[in-house]
Amino acid sequence: MEHLTTLERPGLLLVNQPSDGVALVQMEDAENKNALSHAMVDRLGEVYARLGRNPDVRAIVLAGLPGMADMIQDMIAGGERQQN
Repeated sequence: MEHLTTLERPGLLLVNQPSDGVALVQMEDAENKNALSHAMVDRLGEVYARLGRNPDVRAIVLAGLPGMADMIQDMIAGGERQQN
């Protein structure tokens, strides 16, 4: 599968196939912390539509950049979470 980009903001998503029947869609917008911006939502819609038409894809996994979940937990906790 190919690396998908947008013209305005290259590198929003990386799409690959880690195993038979599985497509991995990884959000790669570190600058905006993978926020669901209009550009991200548009690109996700395009990618999911394309993958949905592919008979070789039976499952789609959506993932973000490593470390983004930790940052979200920090925001929810009001920045009070301690680092290990």
